[in-house]
Amino acid sequence: MDVRYLNSSDEAELEGLIALVESNLPNEKWWVPIRPVIREHFFDKEWIRWLGCFDGDRLVAAAGLFLNEEAFRVSAEAAGLDCSVVAEVGRCMVRPSRRGENLMLSMNEQLKDYARAHGKEWLIAAVHPDNLAGCRSLRRLGMEEKGEAVEQGTYPRLVYAMPL
Repeated sequence: MDVRYLNSSDEAELEGLIALVESNLPNEKWWVPIRPVIREHFFDKEWIRWLGCFDGDRLVAAAGLFLNEEAFRVSAEAAGLDCSVVAEVGRCMVRPSRRGENLMLSMNEQLKDYARAHGKEWLIAAVHPDNLAGCRSLRRLGMEEKGEAVEQGTYPRLVYAMPL
């Protein structure tokens, strides 16, 4: 396995993984649609750092570290945090055939270190309340539930946070 930060040359693999995840959701409310402003900045390092796990040339898992408050303002406010000191782990995706290998926990540990090294004081994540595996993974990372939010007016989320 090769774990590395993604760049624009990985766009097709990332889009393929997103499409796979979207087509295999147990509940459509688990995945908030990606807003155009976020998609426009997918490979802008001031907005998002994507970490990917590759098996050969195939992207098998990815997670984003969102650095611009446009991506996480609702969640940060629900947790009572100042957006300027927050980064969010999100869009955590693993191919169905690779689940259960702790890939996300390992990648999120790296993203946590990246956020700390770039001056962030808090790491947050938002997950659908019924996504038990996602909630468990965030708790294993060291996060605690800090609030509730509704994204785009229809997607309920539990907001987890941890100081860095």
